[in-house]
Amino acid sequence: MTWLALVAKEVRQNMFLMGLHGGLLAAALIIIWYNGDRSAGIGALLLIGVPLIIAHVISVFLYILASMRREWKDRTAYIWMNLPHSGITILSAKFAAAFLAGASFLFLTMLLILGLINHLEPLLAAAGLDILVQLYKDYAVWMYTFILYGAVQIGLAGLFIYVLHKVIRPLGWLIGIVITFGANWLWSFITDTAVYSTIAYRLPMLTIENVPEGVMVEIAGVHSSYNAYDQIIEMAYLGHTIIEVVLMAVIFLAICLLFDKKAEI
Repeated sequence: MTWLALVAKEVRQNMFLMGLHGGLLAAALIIIWYNGDRSAGIGALLLIGVPLIIAHVISVFLYILASMRREWKDRTAYIWMNLPHSGITILSAKFAAAFLAGASFLFLTMLLILGLINHLEPLLAAAGLDILVQLYKDYAVWMYTFILYGAVQIGLAGLFIYVLHKVIRPLGWLIGIVITFGANWLWSFITDTAVYSTIAYRLPMLTIENVPEGVMVEIAGVHSSYNAYDQIIEMAYLGHTIIEVVLMAVIFLAICLLFDKKAEI
């Protein structure tokens, strides 16, 4: 069985969860559309639409956990773990299927939200929210990228926790959570040091200009530079991104090695 065949198998097995995902998405968008011609439409868009987009940051996490759990629940773990493939091939196929589902639904969600924004644009302009509309239109691609980037990180954490759950019993999942939070704290500490800032925070890939200060507080990330006088923030530094991508690749390889050597059926 090739890697693409493994991915296709995972996609087929994720169909029920994808259908549930699509149903929840449709219900939320119908509520926003129903209130579109009323003043409540703005509230529905902000209170449902925006969280709906951001919530996709945990989509890969949920898909990967459901996929891993299914192998043991359906008693196919023995066959699955004895396929003539390495842990890298097997786990990357699961991760790719989870990422594909999360990325597809996020794209669809943001596209439909854009349609709703265009539908509600007169109301949003009357409420003084036209700057948010313009920000969404100008930076939707970056928003999509940032959310998927975060989804990959959280999904990787979920994969680690589940694999450790099958290595250390019965409290491997708890140990995995503790290690994940501890590693995240340590990485945050490192990235806040002057040495790391000097090395990594170079070559900004995204600059947002002419945005009111109040809006900047909401959209600026932890690792961003804000110039209040010029109303500019710099985000998504190339150096920092490269370091994190390499680190995530190393972590994934370590998880695959742990899966190959220590995971139990």
